[in-house]
Amino acid sequence: MWAYWLLFLVPAGIAFKSIKIDKNIDHMLWVMIGVLGILLIGLRYEVGADWTNYLIYLDQARGSDFSKILIVGNANGSLYMLINWAVQQIGLEIYTINLICGACLMVGLIKYCQKQPIPWLALAVAMPYLVCVVAMGYTRQAAALGFIFWGLSILKAGNERKFLGLVMLGSLFHLS
Repeated sequence: MWAYWLLFLVPAGIAFKSIKIDKNIDHMLWVMIGVLGILLIGLRYEVGADWTNYLIYLDQARGSDFSKILIVGNANGSLYMLINWAVQQIGLEIYTINLICGACLMVGLIKYCQKQPIPWLALAVAMPYLVCVVAMGYTRQAAALGFIFWGLSILKAGNERKFLGLVMLGSLFHLS
């Protein structure tokens, strides 16, 4: 339980600090919070509304060849099913998939938060629901959101194609 509190209290505490943190320490704190978030998202056990569905997807990938995965993936998210298939080929389990999807969310979320006027406050606000509920409950949607956040973090004149590319990449995890 302490790890969940750290995910919230560290960003909230830094957001309301009155002193300036050294740039290197600030960067290290972002990395630490990101890694902690990825580990909590990825290493959870039987947490989330879609847990059994994700195990079914993993079983589908276990008995399929590459071409069938792309067909099945169209309904379930092509990139998500491709990751399931690759993880099965290596001999790893659902935790690897959750770690990959958690990394997608946390990287995108951190990139987005760092562009906000009060970056640590943006992260503190996102932690309780976006990370602890959405990311731990709906892995594919979390990965897709990560790419959307990443796209939003670079959206400016001249970067429209990169933004659209990241949104399209996110849609390969979940079409919504």
